[in-house]
Amino acid sequence: VALRTLPNVLDITSIPNPPAPEETKTVYVYRLLQKGNRFEKHDQALGCGNCTLAIISLAPMSSIPIFLFNHNELGQVSASLEDETTIQITSEQWNKCADFFTVIMSARWRRRTGRLRFVYDIDTALNGVLSPYVLAVTKADGNLDWDRIDQIILDSKRDEDQKREAVINTMGTDITPRLWAPLYDPNVTYISYGDSGLTCEADFPYQDRFGNYTEYFRRRRGFRVPLECKLFSVQRLWNLPRKMKADVEGIYASADVEIKKKKFQEFFTTTETATTKEKKLGELQPGERAQCEGLGSALLPQDACMEVPVADARLFFHCILLPQVLYYMDRCLT
Repeated sequence: VALRTLPNVLDITSIPNPPAPEETKTVYVYRLLQKGNRFEKHDQALGCGNCTLAIISLAPMSSIPIFLFNHNELGQVSASLEDETTIQITSEQWNKCADFFTVIMSARWRRRTGRLRFVYDIDTALNGVLSPYVLAVTKADGNLDWDRIDQIILDSKRDEDQKREAVINTMGTDITPRLWAPLYDPNVTYISYGDSGLTCEADFPYQDRFGNYTEYFRRRRGFRVPLECKLFSVQRLWNLPRKMKADVEGIYASADVEIKKKKFQEFFTTTETATTKEKKLGELQPGERAQCEGLGSALLPQDACMEVPVADARLFFHCILLPQVLYYMDRCLT
């Protein structure tokens, strides 16, 4: 026996098609609003400036309850869809949003699924239960940020040399936060904030084994950096939940919320020896920053890093819970 009435979009014949070439079509835009005490502090620290993801649907969607998530670093985060607005969109713009959707989901989901990539398939979407939708990002005034969408797609197509060059060309002590990966460990990602003012000639925090950062990277990481190489202030990336589960109060809690925060002590500045004490959470060494409360801080040599495919830290921050939001949105609508 059916317990609820399924939405009309289950009628496959009624599912609208994306705009055809040279055609303009009305679409429905739902901005994704995420709130929470710690979330908003990190948002402000990154200077996100009302950066907001948005769902673009070919048909209006039913009302969706507010989602509540518990994240082990951001605390409780609420996610809701703003009231719909309508815009006119061309086939080229729809396809651009589909490409943006693919890039963002691949960058976010591959962090937890290894080599798997997300692919947006319009034929599959048209044969599904829901009206096809894609993803975009909006500016503070609520309009779609086409320049940012174009840049994200362009950045995702860079090869390794271009991603390394982007880091080498980075200058200044207060840059727009970017996501970097060490060349010696490309599966780890850091938020880079700018030049720390130190070079690899600086004294290593724990000198019982390493005299300076150059010595540390040569002996510990097998990576050679010159003494004059600049050290950049970074913090580790946020924990990216694999899945969510509902608790007794109906709040969706991260299934891996129990992961110990001490995991970040893999960072080189927390290297523990027989004669040194482990670094405590929140304890900063010279040159380090803690712009986002609760994330481990470190220093990385500029010559040893490259940007990740989606390096816009402000945008990626809003994608932390995106897979979970989309999953529960689909559940609510079906």
